[in-house]
Amino acid sequence: VVTGGFASTFATIAGGHNFFQIFYDPLRNSSNLAGTGFNNGTPILKGHILTPDGKGHGISTFTATSGSAGALDQFGANNYPGVTSVSGNGSGRFQIAVDSYSPDFFQASPKIIELNFDTFQNLVYQQQNPSSCFWDGTMVINGVGPNTAGGPCKINTVGATNGLSGPNVVFESRATNDFVTAVPEPASLALMGLGLAGLAGMARRRRDAV
Repeated sequence: VVTGGFASTFATIAGGHNFFQIFYDPLRNSSNLAGTGFNNGTPILKGHILTPDGKGHGISTFTATSGSAGALDQFGANNYPGVTSVSGNGSGRFQIAVDSYSPDFFQASPKIIELNFDTFQNLVYQQQNPSSCFWDGTMVINGVGPNTAGGPCKINTVGATNGLSGPNVVFESRATNDFVTAVPEPASLALMGLGLAGLAGMARRRRDAV
């Protein structure tokens, strides 16, 4: 929920759905609108996001610029009629502790210092569709919920105005990461889930080798 004069800071906490996963998926059958198909390939790396370290890692911020910015989905057709959003932007920086990896895809064991993950959050959605569902590391859960294209998730968890009225907040975000060891091309997909104080869901702009 956007608070504190439309400015919020979120911190990674213990006990949430905290995961980082990379899958090799040559089928490329994922759907941003549905939020499904991103975890049905071969898992090649699994890890978790570390809590704040005093150097900026584990912290995400967002500053709203308007409490009424129109439709949440402004990417092409509006697939979520009746769902509006605040506008604004923010960023986050996270370190990943690698728990397991496939030696078939990595030349050497990735270490924490070798994997930094930076995200940039924006609202409203103008470069990608909001996701109806999300993967929480073990199962598909509700995100923005029902849309004009259908899909498996039927419950809207962001409310009538994303960022103000629901238990969850979704962001359109892009991420940059720094690997010392190489991830093969094509079709590797990275999924990230954060346990954040005050933030229960995050939509991702997904692409090959995020």
